[in-house]
This record gives sequence, C-alpha cells and structure tokens, in this order.
Amino acid sequence: MSAPPVEMLLFLLRRAVFSEAAPDYAALLPLLRQALAFVERENPDSPATDGYTSDLAHLTAAMVEESRSSGVLRTGLEILLRLGRVGESLAVSFAGKDMLPPEHLIAVLGALPTGEKHLLANALLRFPRKIHPEVSRFATGILEAAIDQEPDDLLVLCDTLRLRDEPPSPAVRNECLHGRLGIWLSQLVKMDLYPEQIEFMARMAAILRSSPLAEPLLQKEGGLSSSALGDVCRAVADHPCPASESCVAALTDLLAVREPAVILAVMETLCQVAPEHAVMQASGLLASRPDARFVLFALPFFLPRALLPAFFRAVPADLRPRFLISFLWVLARCNDAGLAPLLKQLRQQISASPAATAMSGALTEILRQASVPVPPRPRRITATPPSESETEGLLGRLKSLVGMHPEGAGRTEASPLDDLAPGAGLSELRIIGGTHHSRELRDVVFTRVHLESLDLSRCVMARAVFRDCRIRKVDFTLARLAGVRFEACHLEHCRFSGMAASGLVFSGCDMTGVCLGDCEAREVRLSGCAMRDCDFFGARFVDFQALESRFESVNFSHTAFSRARFQGIDLTDCTIQNALFQGLEAVCCHGCGTHLSRCAFQDLKSDDPLFLAAELRF
Repeated sequence: MSAPPVEMLLFLLRRAVFSEAAPDYAALLPLLRQALAFVERENPDSPATDGYTSDLAHLTAAMVEESRSSGVLRTGLEILLRLGRVGESLAVSFAGKDMLPPEHLIAVLGALPTGEKHLLANALLRFPRKIHPEVSRFATGILEAAIDQEPDDLLVLCDTLRLRDEPPSPAVRNECLHGRLGIWLSQLVKMDLYPEQIEFMARMAAILRSSPLAEPLLQKEGGLSSSALGDVCRAVADHPCPASESCVAALTDLLAVREPAVILAVMETLCQVAPEHAVMQASGLLASRPDARFVLFALPFFLPRALLPAFFRAVPADLRPRFLISFLWVLARCNDAGLAPLLKQLRQQISASPAATAMSGALTEILRQASVPVPPRPRRITATPPSESETEGLLGRLKSLVGMHPEGAGRTEASPLDDLAPGAGLSELRIIGGTHHSRELRDVVFTRVHLESLDLSRCVMARAVFRDCRIRKVDFTLARLAGVRFEACHLEHCRFSGMAASGLVFSGCDMTGVCLGDCEAREVRLSGCAMRDCDFFGARFVDFQALESRFESVNFSHTAFSRARFQGIDLTDCTIQNALFQGLEAVCCHGCGTHLSRCAFQDLKSDDPLFLAAELRF
C-alpha cells in the first residue's frame, strides 16, 4: 500500500530543508501549496491530520527563516496563517525576531491576502509582545482600516476564530462590541431576523462573550435551535459582567423545554451567573421532571463549593439517596481524584453496612475502568522515503526538483565519526554533511563541535555528552538514546521524531525549531533551556521535568505526560490541545497567550491559574 500523498510531499520538503546545500525555496513553493491542499482535505478530527499540520507548519517556518525572497516569505506566511493555531504562532514568532529590516517586513506583511492579514493582526494584538514598534503599528492600522472600510471582514474573522476554537484579541472584541461595528450589531440583533441570521448572531455573541448581544435573541418568537441556545448560554456565562435579572428570567423560562442538553446548558449557565437561583430551580426540576433527572446528576460540578450543602438539602428527601449515589457514579466515571480516598476510608470502617461496602466496591471498579490510559502515538514515524516507484508516481517526478539522491546513495568521504571508539572525544571540529545510519556512539564526549546537515537516523547513543556544541539540521529520527546529555548547546532545526530515550538531559540549551514529536522518552530533564518554535506533537514522556525554562511558540498537541514536574517555566504563545497530564506538579509557572483546550488531568497538583482554569476533557 502506497503512502498518502501528503506524507510523500512532507518527506520531500523535509529532505530539501535538511540538505547540505541550500535549496531553491522558490521552486519548492508549488510543493508547499500542494501539501497544504492535501492537509485541508484530510479528516479534521483525526490526530494524524494534526500531525501533518504541525509538520507542514514547522517545515514552512524553517524555509521562511532561511529565505530572504519576498515571494517565499509572503507565500510561507500565508500558508502558516492558514494552518490554525500552530502555524499562526510560528508566523507571529517570525514577525518578532527582527530578522528583516522593519520596512522589508512591513512590505511583506502588507502583501498578504485580506483574511490572513486580519488573522495576523489579531494574533499580534492578542497580548502585549516584545516586537518592533513598526509591527505593532501595522497590526493596529490593519484593524482600524477594517473598521473604517470593510467592517464585514471582522465578522468573517470572528467566524474563522470560532471554527478554530480561538478567542479574538481584546482589541478586536472591543471594536466589535463598542465601536461602530458594535453599534450596528446591537441594532441588528433587535430586528426581525431569519433563522440563519439568528444562528449567525448567536455564534457572534458566543465568540465575543457578549451577554447584551445574546439576551435579545432569547426573546425571539419561535424559539432558538439547540445549537443557537448553546451559543447564547456560552455568551451569557463568559460575559465579564454580572447577568441582568431579565436575562436570568429568560434563561429560567428555557427550562420548560424537553431537550435534556438544553436543560444542562441552561443550568450550567445559571450556576455561574446566579448560583442561588440555580439551586432553587434544580431542586424543583428534580421533583417535577423525572425525564431530566439524569442530566442534573452532574450539576454539583458547576456549583460553587459553598452552595453544595444547601443544594443537597434542597433535594427532595425521597430522592436524596438516589441522587447522591448517581452523583458518586458521575464522579467515578470522571475519575475524580478525591473520590478514591473517601472510598478507601469507607471500606475500612467497621460499622459500614453491607450495602455501603458493595457500593464502595462497585465505585472503585468504575474508578479503575475510568482511569485514562496513555493513548498510543497518533502515527508511526519512518526514516525512509515512502515506498513509490522510482520512475512513476509523485515521488519519482519530483526527485529532481529537490535534488534527492537515489536510495542508498550518500557521502563517501571519511568522517571523524567513522572511527570514533567508545570513550573517545572530539573537540573544536566542524562536521558538515554525511549519512551515518544506525551509527553507535558510546561514552563519547563532543566539546565545541559544529555538526550540520548530518543524517544520524536510527543511531544508538549511550552516555554521550554534547558540551557547548552547535548542532544544526541534524536528523536523529528513530534514534535510541540512553543517558545522553546536551550541555550549553545550540540546537537549530534538529529532528528527534520517533526517538526512544531514557535519561535524556538538556541543560542550558538554546533550541530553535527542534522536533521531538512522536517520541517515547523516560526520565527527561530540561533545566535552564530556551525553546522556540519547537514541536512536541504526539510525544510520550514518563518522569519529565522542566525547570526554569522558557517555551515560546511550542506545540504540545496530543502530548502525554506521566509524572511530570514543571517549575518556574514560562509558556508564551504555546499550543496545548488534546494533551494528557498524569501526576502533574506545576509550581511557579507563567503563561502568556497560551490556552489549554480539551486536555485531561489526573492528580493535578498546582496553584497556577494556567492549569487550574484549563478546559478539561474526560
């Protein structure tokens, strides 16, 4: 079975970027566009699609950094901004690196298409950044021009952000609510609207977190669809100011509907805007709506803890035992960390009844089944080109474009790595180019060595030390590392994909564009490191420590951490989606522009708002 076309294209692009001689990046633009087209055709819900997106984004970012052609820069930034949050953060990172004169950079950014230009302006204004003043003025000017000339473009921007599950920047939200566009929206929502227009306004109210836009929609005759009601409830719940009494009354009237999902959404919103009122309404629903009781079992999750005793007392006495048992069942299904000690204490009580002991055993079994296992890696990494005919197909036709050598060909010149015996060392050397598949390096010390454009895929390293080295475009794909240390090294655009490692240490390293995706590593320690534009997609870490380190524009999507410790780390504009954290201890962490979405936590120990306010996925 041949490999998917997107994998073939990514392999060719990666081979070109890692080549010893700088390729013609302008000639690679058609491949970039074709790869983007294939990625956009993939199933958006598949983890493998997220992996293709991450690979394409980081390859494009590497090409943008090394090229000085305006055409390559413009096309590369356009592709990055179309690749979602990962590509957007890399585009913003490039704009803040001062790699180009401000005039040149502004000219390139100004030539972007309208939609991508607005996405970039929104990202630049999402939070205060240390970027050139000219770039900040450019982003502000783009926003002001959209307000004055094409305000509809801001609505398109908000709808795009909603599809990406990203919030608009404070500047965009302020203009959409309090500027000229806000006045128009507040008048439009009060008019007679078609169902499609009501759906659109509900989405706008949700993305803008505006209760004043959502409240008039609750008064529309004919009612709202389930999706529109969900958007309206989210807008009211996320609004920064308290909800009005009329809004609370309108939400209460929705409890008469028959759809359980709507009842749960309304009750969740009432728990946030009027918790005392929610307690009273929930007790009434439990008594009068037997068909809605099963959705109310999760209601204590949304109530403030101080109101939980009042809520349980308000439950009708005849329903209270059944409700408590059902609520404990929900806690067990969600693998609540505080339930296991209570069940253990109950089993140890001598006076416990047989029914209580049986219930404790059943809940313990549910807890065991609900424990979230570490999912398998989203994809399988290979170090060889996808199987395809040399004379036919996409791979054969494109080989000459990127200067790819025939399979098995490589450099034949002697290399200092060829005769490196165990326990030896290298210092003050430059090693550029060469293929060293499955090379074994044991007890070797590299001191102030420059490694560039090396292919060390499937290499085996044990107790090797890299000290004060510069490592650039080195491919460690599917390497096996044990006890390897990188001390005060500069790593740039290196690839550790599919690596299997234990005892791996990065100390005082500066890492840019490093890919650690799809690896499996134990006892990994990062201390005093600065990581920028790096990729951890699909990685699996056990006993991971990150101490006093800085992560900027780093992708942690689909990453699994087991027994991780974060201390004094700075997460700036990072992407953390669908990640799993088991036994995470986070202390003195700082996040700026980083949003955790659809993440799962087990045994979280942290007082940091970044993790405590994360969007949970059970």
